[in-house]
Amino acid sequence: MFKKEQNDALSGKMLEARSSDALFYKILEYLNGDTQKLVDWIDKSVDECGKELFSKKPERTIEKISITRKNVILLNTILKPQMILFNKLQSGVIKGFADNMEDYWGNIMDAYQRAWDIIEDDRELINGFSKTFDSLQVNKTNEVMKILTLVTSILLPLTFVASLYGMYVKLPMEGHPAIFMIVATVMVGIAILMVIYFRLKKWM
Repeated sequence: MFKKEQNDALSGKMLEARSSDALFYKILEYLNGDTQKLVDWIDKSVDECGKELFSKKPERTIEKISITRKNVILLNTILKPQMILFNKLQSGVIKGFADNMEDYWGNIMDAYQRAWDIIEDDRELINGFSKTFDSLQVNKTNEVMKILTLVTSILLPLTFVASLYGMYVKLPMEGHPAIFMIVATVMVGIAILMVIYFRLKKWM
């Protein structure tokens, strides 16, 4: 701000602040503009998190949600004490300023209130996005575990039959010339029956 006013002074423009109170208000107004830019940036980041929620890159999505959530919390922590301070300035609790400054403090307070409302909405949204993302990941994990369990359930009896006929003990029909085809057919039949059973139970 100092550099900006310095350059304006070289071009003939002067900062209109006839008192220290007016200068203080100008500084606060300038800082409030920067704060609003930061709020808009975070608000845009929250919207992007919502759009990327169902993307196929969970690592990138959770990283963006975590960073945005941290920024929202930090800005919330910054704005809260400032709003309390300007509320005291507006109500006249803090003395030492000109009598006609209440309206100016009110303008600053309104700007901070708008920023606070946006950040509060963003905080609720990002918390909702985080919970939704966690639910999606849990659901995907459950689906993977379900498929692995079904595959294991189908392969388990087949493995038992194969290992049984691989043992060095006397088994029925082990000397039959077509024993391999018989065992293979039995194993395929068991697999088909189990798949049909799982489908009837609507597990697949």
